[in-house]
Amino acid sequence: VTSGGAAYAMGDGSKGQLGNGECSSSTTPQKMILPDKEKAKSVAVGKNHSVVLTQDGNVYACGANNLMQV
Repeated sequence: VTSGGAAYAMGDGSKGQLGNGECSSSTTPQKMILPDKEKAKSVAVGKNHSVVLTQDGNVYACGANNLMQV
């Protein structure tokens, strides 16, 4: 998470867990897509999902949901 509220992820993205709208992996940081005007405060990740807490207290998740993780 940057000081400006952007969130980046890299690694296995095969389940969409990088949050960049793709289902592919990346060895370079990819900017996570958040709704307009939302700024990330923190990010938590699992093997197949990611969760973003915004500065406004909203929570967004991406990735696999086969075990109801998102």
